[in-house]
Amino acid sequence: MKKITFIFYLTSFTLNVFAQQAQWLISGNGGTNPPTNYFGTSDDKDIVFKRNAQKSGILGINLTSFGFQSLSANSSGTHNTAIGSNALNKNTTGYQNVSIGSYSLANNTSGNQNSATGTYSLNQNTSGNLNSTLGTYSLNQNTTGSQNSAIGSGALQFNTTGYQNTAIGSYSLKQNISGLFNTAIGSYASANLTTGSYNTVVGYNSGTGLTEGSNNTIIGARVSGLAAGVSNSIILADGSGNQRIFVNDAGNVGIGTTNLTANLKLQVNGNIYSNGKILINSDLSHSGNYALSVNGDAVFTRAVVKLYGSWPDYVFDKKYKLKPLEEVEKYIRQKKHLEGMQSESEVWENGIDLGENQKKMLEKIEELTLYIIEQHKALILLKEELNLLKKNAKN
Repeated sequence: MKKITFIFYLTSFTLNVFAQQAQWLISGNGGTNPPTNYFGTSDDKDIVFKRNAQKSGILGINLTSFGFQSLSANSSGTHNTAIGSNALNKNTTGYQNVSIGSYSLANNTSGNQNSATGTYSLNQNTSGNLNSTLGTYSLNQNTTGSQNSAIGSGALQFNTTGYQNTAIGSYSLKQNISGLFNTAIGSYASANLTTGSYNTVVGYNSGTGLTEGSNNTIIGARVSGLAAGVSNSIILADGSGNQRIFVNDAGNVGIGTTNLTANLKLQVNGNIYSNGKILINSDLSHSGNYALSVNGDAVFTRAVVKLYGSWPDYVFDKKYKLKPLEEVEKYIRQKKHLEGMQSESEVWENGIDLGENQKKMLEKIEELTLYIIEQHKALILLKEELNLLKKNAKN
């Protein structure tokens, strides 16, 4: 009887050891052989992980998740990857989504081909497609908006239906709700825009006054004080927010000023240098060899032409030969203009050289002065002769 009992206990111990060796122990396993010892299935079935009886992970042929209740409601969605607590939690039919971070894409149901990286990123998305995020709360409120890209914490955070927006930088385009085709680069860039579209803003905390304007291009940090609805404008600013170049919706250009009253307003505190030609309402075919070409009217309050060559003081030199008036008259009758002055055809062809023209005009004025002096002398002689004749007549 004792021998039979001993054999029974020995047999039970042996079976128990064999049973333990066939199981994957939670306290660790040693002496494993990778080809034959593994954690998984040997048939074509998914591996499911649970925590407190709640789905917390899956390894499937086209589904991968790891995190409490991640991908827990998926029905027919395929090729989804969810890592983090509640990532893609409500997804049912959406496919080709990647969700990394707690509650990222948590409310997505049918949205496809979204990539969400960061806690609560794309959290409210339901059916939006082709969105990409990187950062906590990026595109957090998006529901149906598609083809948005948000990089940085809070980037495009409140976007709901806007699509094809690009935000790079923390809280860039943060308040955008339904605006389309906007691009913001820099922390807080265009952070207050809500409904405006086709805006491009580059620079830290730039364009913050803009809320509903569209078709603007703003480059430079800390550009502020903009009207909420300003549109169709171009602003180039320095790093302190000073607007150096401003083009308004009428196409008027301001350099150094935003108070535009004309097509071009230039306000410069320093010098302007140009190594080439300056053309105003003109083109190279009309500019000739001149540095400045203006086609149209010009207004000056003061213009100075620097002297080059000689000046007509030589007319009053004793050696200067004044032509007889008969020769002057003959030349005028033949040429229809004063000698030394441009003809009408020459002016049409070459324009007027203001400096040379002033020089020639002064020359003619000084010659005219000499002619007047000569005539005055002649009149005096005639007057004396007339007085003499009168005196003789009385005698």
